[in-house]
Amino acid sequence: LREVAGREAAVCMLLFLNYEVFVYHTLDAALLRRLCRRLQQECAHGRCEVRYGRGKVFLDFASHRRDFGDTSLLPTPVFFYGPEVGEELSVEIDAGKRLIIRLLAVSDPDPKGRRTVFFELNGQPRNVVIQDKNAAADITARPVATGAPGEVAAPMPGAIVTVNVTVGDEVKKGDVLLSLEAMKMETSVYADRDGRVSEVFVKSGDQVDAKDLLLKFED
Repeated sequence: LREVAGREAAVCMLLFLNYEVFVYHTLDAALLRRLCRRLQQECAHGRCEVRYGRGKVFLDFASHRRDFGDTSLLPTPVFFYGPEVGEELSVEIDAGKRLIIRLLAVSDPDPKGRRTVFFELNGQPRNVVIQDKNAAADITARPVATGAPGEVAAPMPGAIVTVNVTVGDEVKKGDVLLSLEAMKMETSVYADRDGRVSEVFVKSGDQVDAKDLLLKFED
C-alpha cells in the first residue's frame, strides 16, 4: 500500500472480507487504479476480488457485509421481505456447499418486542430470538435494577401474579411485596428491609426478566 500510494496511504483503509478486498479511500483515480492492480497481483490464491468506494454509503455496505455476510446469495424478495412460513430456500454459500433453510413459524412479539423464529437448517430444527423493531416501537423498555440501595429486582424471569404494595405503603422486613410465576411455580418476593415504597414498576400480568426493577424504597 505504501509503495503504491506513498504518503497518501494514511487515508486508505482496507477491509478483507471473505476473499474480497474493500478499499475506502481518498486517492485520485490514477493512484486508485494502480493500487487495485497491485492488490490483485498480491492475491496469490486467485480468488480475491477488489472493490472500492467512498464515504458513508460504502462504509454502511462494508459494515452490513461484516455483520451479516454476503446477503447477495439470497433471492431478492427474501432479502427485502423475508421468507413465507413453510417456504424452503436453497442457498449456495460456496462451491459444493449448499444450505437448505425452511421457515417453520414466527411467534407473536413478547412484551419487549422480541419474536422467536423457528426454522430448519439442513433438516435440523433451530430457533433464534430477534428484536422486532416495529413491535418494539410501541413498548417502553422496563428499567433494570442497578444494585442501588432500596431497589427490588426480579429474581428470575416470569409473570407477575400479585402486587401487594402501592406507593406510600410502609413495609417491614420479611413482608411479601409481590409474587411471580415461572415454570408453573409461584415465587414470593420479600422485603429485605423496613421502609416506605416510593415507586412500583410492575402490575399483575406483566412479564419480567431477571434483574428487572420491580419497585423501590425511599432512601
